[in-house]
Amino acid sequence: MVDRQPWLKCAPDQTVKIRGKASLQVGIWLVHQCEFTVIGGDRPEAVTVAQLLKEAVADKDAARKKYNRKFVFLSGEFDSVTKSGAFRTVQLKGAGGFAVNSEVHESDARFLNSLKPGEAVTFLGQVLLNDRLLKLGSAILTRASTIPD
Repeated sequence: MVDRQPWLKCAPDQTVKIRGKASLQVGIWLVHQCEFTVIGGDRPEAVTVAQLLKEAVADKDAARKKYNRKFVFLSGEFDSVTKSGAFRTVQLKGAGGFAVNSEVHESDARFLNSLKPGEAVTFLGQVLLNDRLLKLGSAILTRASTIPD
């Protein structure tokens, strides 16, 4: 069975087995119609914006130690999106004086452009926690009403 959303099963820092059909196109090997099986490594933690910011406000150093540079599934409320080069910066509703940004590749634009403020979304990405900014780098939109099942 072909995995339509492999990012829900596997993530960076995991070892996966990929099974699919390979073809050579313009000197590049492509693999398509793939099945992904995780064979090693832990699934990234699922955390809400509210939960992560609550921890950051309570003890910034402990929150940095726990989350900084780690991949997580971050859920929150969509606020807005702006284009910046080959990426889109998604603003999620923050709290405690924190801004919450997620950098998403242009390829997700068709899903991002139809999101409405307040809509529930989930991203897989790498946490970068600074003084007043929670940033999710290398992010992939994994859950929203605009993504087909």
